[in-house]
Amino acid sequence: MKALLSTAAGGPETLKLTETASPTAGKGEVVISVKAVGVNFPDVLIIKDMYQFKPERPFAPGGEVAGVVKSVGEGVTTLKPGDRILGSTGWGGMAEELALAAARVRKIPDAMPFDEAAAFLMTYGTSHYALKDRAFIKPGESLLVLGAAGGVGIAAVELGKAMGAKVIAAASTQEKVDFAKACGADEGIVYPANLDEDDRAATKALSEAFVAQRYHKPTDEYDPAWDHSGQTQDLQLFYQVGRTVADGTAWPNWKPTAEFYPIRQRSLGR
Repeated sequence: MKALLSTAAGGPETLKLTETASPTAGKGEVVISVKAVGVNFPDVLIIKDMYQFKPERPFAPGGEVAGVVKSVGEGVTTLKPGDRILGSTGWGGMAEELALAAARVRKIPDAMPFDEAAAFLMTYGTSHYALKDRAFIKPGESLLVLGAAGGVGIAAVELGKAMGAKVIAAASTQEKVDFAKACGADEGIVYPANLDEDDRAATKALSEAFVAQRYHKPTDEYDPAWDHSGQTQDLQLFYQVGRTVADGTAWPNWKPTAEFYPIRQRSLGR
């Protein structure tokens, strides 16, 4: 079979299309004939050795896949050959076939296209958990989504609307904001691509822009902000009038300070 392998740290140009042996299903595993693979920001980081997981090389990136079960290993009773599935892999998905623990595989409806299934778990799963289980979003609240045009951001926009929130999409260009609004956001704000944390005038102006979009409510109720961009450490607004949920950051060298964890802030892992 063919697999796209990382043999040295670097960008996508370092990946090599390679012939390799087909896997066999071990105990509790299934072999998947991969039909589609999701491509996400962690895939870029993992091949550069900038992600929290560093697989032994050579390895194939690809953290989520969709396809058809080819064979099952000993003890697998919930899946059978021919089942249409999606799977959470971590890495290994950019290959024609993949052996994966059956517990990390779920059947998908016949009507669900493979490409949509392969792009479903990481983005929508992350945003659903953030909004439902960490932010405890309620109908009628206002939801501010930073980095709204990316995969996780767009999922948050769509899920926030489905949960009954007013959604304000914030992104670094008007084109991105327009895209988020086309996906259901009620309002949009363009923020600087590189906000200087020492430029208090700029951060104050951005906070006022959020307030102008009715993010702030003059009550004791606090509405959530969903940050997938790593920007909220610059915005004192969230400490005062909102609750925030942070999912990592697009800035690998950034480390949160103690001030980044106000009483109403939650990260996905806290």
